[in-house]
Amino acid sequence: MNFESIENQENEKSIAEEVLELKEKLDLKLAELNVSKTEDEKEKILEEIEELKESLQEKNGILKEGLVVIAKKRAGDIRENREAILKEGSVFVLRELSEDEDFDVRRRVAKNLNIPIDVFKKLSKDEEHRVGREIAKNPNTPVDILNELSKDKSGFVREGVAENPNIPIEILKELSEDEDEFVRQEVARNPNTPINILQQLSEDKDEFVRQEVAKNPNTPTKILDKLSKDKSSIVQQGVAENPNTPTDILKELSKNKDYDVRRGVAENLHTPAEILEELSEDEVTDVRLDIAKNPNTPVDILKKLSKDKSEFVRREIAENPNTPIEVLRELSKDEYGSVRQWVAGNFNISTDILKELSKDKDCRVRREIPMNPNVSIEILRELSKDEDLNVRRGVIMHPNTPTNVLQQLSEDKDKFIRNLASKELEKRKPKKI
Repeated sequence: MNFESIENQENEKSIAEEVLELKEKLDLKLAELNVSKTEDEKEKILEEIEELKESLQEKNGILKEGLVVIAKKRAGDIRENREAILKEGSVFVLRELSEDEDFDVRRRVAKNLNIPIDVFKKLSKDEEHRVGREIAKNPNTPVDILNELSKDKSGFVREGVAENPNIPIEILKELSEDEDEFVRQEVARNPNTPINILQQLSEDKDEFVRQEVAKNPNTPTKILDKLSKDKSSIVQQGVAENPNTPTDILKELSKNKDYDVRRGVAENLHTPAEILEELSEDEVTDVRLDIAKNPNTPVDILKKLSKDKSEFVRREIAENPNTPIEVLRELSKDEYGSVRQWVAGNFNISTDILKELSKDKDCRVRREIPMNPNVSIEILRELSKDEDLNVRRGVIMHPNTPTNVLQQLSEDKDKFIRNLASKELEKRKPKKI
């Protein structure tokens, strides 16, 4: 009896169901054996148990053979679909893909959280170090394999081990003294690195290692204070960006001569309003730009920056979700089309502002409007007649565009628009049951 014949038999139970039934019968017979019986009865039960075991072994073999056949087909179907490999749950399929000649397929398998131990072991010895690195980073990689990979000759692989969120402390300790500065950087970046190792790395000769210590959210205030006075500006910038840096240190760094350090303070979501207020008048545009981006910047500062001399700052204000509607209204009349474009893309904008912008002379502004979820059907109707092809395309893609508008666009002068509208109409047809 082979897998194909089983598969083709009418009304035949699936092999998997038969296996379950045999296991249930075997459990019952084993239970019977434990009950007091005569020697003859016991011998008979033992014979039946042996027969059930043989049948179970045969069915399991057929089932495994069938699963391998299915796995080979499935592996062939998804090997080109990189995202599908990452989500694949069948160990049979993952085993097939782990032997693929394309290293990128094996690399994707190495990132999968469902791979069995044998695949972990095999891929940890892969000749391509990019595969080994993904095994090293995988949070489900067994500790013994992580230990082996922490001694790998490739620094690239050891970096992956240092990045693993479940790496044991003793391995982190070893890697914190690695000769490769990139490995030490990953140790400094790891959120599970203990304080004593962070202390050690805060004195590392490599400034980028010290910067990662400065950015680590678990770095204590005492170390942050020391690093805020580091001779390297990139280390100071790391302190400025750390969400746990105390206000007094942020205030001091906000006056730093290096504008990248001041930018770090401006970006920090925990920077107090009074410091943001001072930095909103910084002479460097990029500092003011970061304040305009900061979702925690108070409304009064946003209002002030909406009149900034730089169009880039005003553009960030136009995109900020906390910008008041009256400020957006003013910015919708800005002399620069890029600013008006970002106003059109703001999800908090009112319908009347959208209506005005739908007549904007700059096609970039009009293209943004169909992407806004607040656009009305009336505006969509008007934009369906827009001279710009990409505006009409946006109207087609909007889920609220009426069917009769799509029908009109399916007769558009442009072939691309006609085809796109026709496809959208096809999607909206009720599916036959």
